[in-house]
Amino acid sequence: MDKHYQVVKTIQSHSHIAGFDLHEFRLTLEGTALVTAYVPRLHSSIWVLDCIFQEISLDDSLVLFEWSALDHIDDLESRVPRGTYPLVGNGLHNDNGWDYFHINSVDKSNAGDYLISSRHTDCIFKISKIDGSIIWRLNGDHSSFALEGFTFKRQHHARFQEESKDRTVISLFNNDNDGYSAKGLASTGMIIEIHHLSKVARKIAEFQAPVIGGMATPGSGSLSFIPDGNILVCWGIDSAIAEFLPDGTPTWYAHIQGGAWNYRAYKGSWVGEPLHRPALWTYCISSIYPTNFYVSWNGATNVRLWQFYVSDFEDGPYQLIGSQAKIDFETVYSYSAYHPWTFVEAIGMDSSSLGNSSVTKTLVVGTNATSDCGLPHCSGNDEVISLGGHIWDKSVVEESILE
Repeated sequence: MDKHYQVVKTIQSHSHIAGFDLHEFRLTLEGTALVTAYVPRLHSSIWVLDCIFQEISLDDSLVLFEWSALDHIDDLESRVPRGTYPLVGNGLHNDNGWDYFHINSVDKSNAGDYLISSRHTDCIFKISKIDGSIIWRLNGDHSSFALEGFTFKRQHHARFQEESKDRTVISLFNNDNDGYSAKGLASTGMIIEIHHLSKVARKIAEFQAPVIGGMATPGSGSLSFIPDGNILVCWGIDSAIAEFLPDGTPTWYAHIQGGAWNYRAYKGSWVGEPLHRPALWTYCISSIYPTNFYVSWNGATNVRLWQFYVSDFEDGPYQLIGSQAKIDFETVYSYSAYHPWTFVEAIGMDSSSLGNSSVTKTLVVGTNATSDCGLPHCSGNDEVISLGGHIWDKSVVEESILE
């Protein structure tokens, strides 16, 4: 998408793969995309999810490379038996295939070989660009290297960081936890150094959530490098994000509340300029009460403040009555008098006008509150609507709208 959130390119596979999976969509410097897919296949009399990755040309969506887990990895290497928990599958039907491998990331080296993460074998694989054969494995049942003083389980987001003939450095997010068969106490971001001559892998850095006891995340997660040298780690479905100095000192931490799930987190420069207008909704209890404004602009990143305008007539003239700094997604503003017509103007960081909302008619809800609600929009009852700290009978609000 561009800065206006308009789709500039859509990629699909010109092969037998019906649809891509959510786990990877990585663009390369060669003008290609790395994607994953889960395909149910009958294997040894049970249904198994075959994990596939493809490299696809952005120009024409042609498949340049394809790799299948079932072609290379025995299902006996799985650390998660059939039916361990619902997402794994019991293998009895094609819509409940056993997810024995679970690919969840794909990367490509400067030399053209691939790095994949298999959550359900606790293993990272380097795959040959020539024939798809396995060049080496890290962890799992048949590791090519001895892990010196560390291990990992149910990992995500494996990435090449450095590579030479004798040495490879990768990063990953070590969940060490899936909530069922693996229950480690703390999930961490890791940087691992692999020595090809000595066949030893060492952990050279680890990043733990900056909360007491750390954070055990049963799904998702990422570790990415920021251009200034810092590291950004995401604790997946726990929706926690932290930035660290290279020495492990945390410099920033955020936690998205409300049960939201996240997969990965990145940091970069972005200015969003949506083509739709700001959204405005206004109401008051009656004509002798204040007018309340609720304004937001989904996707706009450079709004500094909102300016509020009112009029007694739809066609104006409109009067500027005040402004409010934007400090959250939705900005709430209240004006002491009632006005039937309103609009809001977005002001940018450079004090320029970014755009106006549509002219909005103020909703008058009436004065027969049934009880005190305490917060706007908090009623779950279909027969009442919460407005302005009170619960109103739904029929009264509908009558006001009709009026």
